[in-house]
Amino acid sequence: MGIWRLPFDGNLKPYEEGQQFGQTSYPRGRGYFHDGYDFGSAKYSGDFKAVNDGKVIYAGYYGSGIGYAIVLQIGEYQVMYQEFGNTYYVKTGDQVTVGQPLGRLTSTHLHLGITKKNWQLALSSWDIDDGTWLNPIPILTSGDSTDEDTENKRKGMMKMFAYMIEGRPEVYGVWGNKVFHLTSKEMYKDFQNIVLDQTGKECKTYTWKLPNNQSTVDLISLMAEKVNI
Repeated sequence: MGIWRLPFDGNLKPYEEGQQFGQTSYPRGRGYFHDGYDFGSAKYSGDFKAVNDGKVIYAGYYGSGIGYAIVLQIGEYQVMYQEFGNTYYVKTGDQVTVGQPLGRLTSTHLHLGITKKNWQLALSSWDIDDGTWLNPIPILTSGDSTDEDTENKRKGMMKMFAYMIEGRPEVYGVWGNKVFHLTSKEMYKDFQNIVLDQTGKECKTYTWKLPNNQSTVDLISLMAEKVNI
């Protein structure tokens, strides 16, 4: 397989309440469980893409509540794209590569769900947290090229770093192999909240002073060296 990625180009953006995977404040069916992650059109637009190399096992209209759907078989995972509108570029049986455009977002959001079970059978668990549907975000942002990573490994690679450079705070978030420069208090609070919501654990924060004239590239190298990411 290729390296996991998000369905849209760019970084993961803060979500609105109810868009995240897991328990939310919005009632759904038998509870408040959300079986996937919604990429809202207010922050994501254009073509949505294959999150890894795989095979299209379904593409077409599935019915009310789901609308048009695309399902990829990616290793042991079945990845379901739904509620994106009605514009799609692939058909059942196609082999796709990571980053290949699958369709265009023409609705309010793209719902993306991941399961290790047969996706059609998994739909019966759309509103209950019984382990059928998996949290997409740690998988998509893991930076891994295989599915051999574990939940503990993924949780261990979500960290935040705070630096003081000439009295000015510099904050970076690390998720998998991605580094995010958090340039405001609001941004790093959002990063902390995303990690907490998606993993159930608070983001580790490391703070120390840097040598003078440390460049951004050196900052990232230093992060890797300090905490063995």
